[in-house]
Amino acid sequence: MTELEKLKELQLHDQNFENFNFDFEKRILTIIVSIYSEDSKEYDYWKIDFYNIENLKMSELNIVKLESLEIYSHEIIENSSTIFIEFIMLLGLGQPSFNLSFNFTEVQLELLKDRNV
Repeated sequence: MTELEKLKELQLHDQNFENFNFDFEKRILTIIVSIYSEDSKEYDYWKIDFYNIENLKMSELNIVKLESLEIYSHEIIENSSTIFIEFIMLLGLGQPSFNLSFNFTEVQLELLKDRNV
């Protein structure tokens, strides 16, 4: 199974978007998501590295009022030379959604022991 197929298999709806970091020089976007495991009754933390980022777009995010980011949905569209992904996240009761979208060429997933990278 390819890394992209693994990403498509992750059940991200209603899961937490824990962290994201952008390396401007290398054009790598790293996110950490927590996914609740019914088997262990605990959260698994996944580090996802997206490579060769282009067309990065984010909606306004008021960090002062931010309590959490919960993934509402994500969409992946494969094009001939890049892959497009869009996340729509919920910011809490009564708050607007936050959108994050970009193109990338490669992705790597890593299951972490805890949320600290």
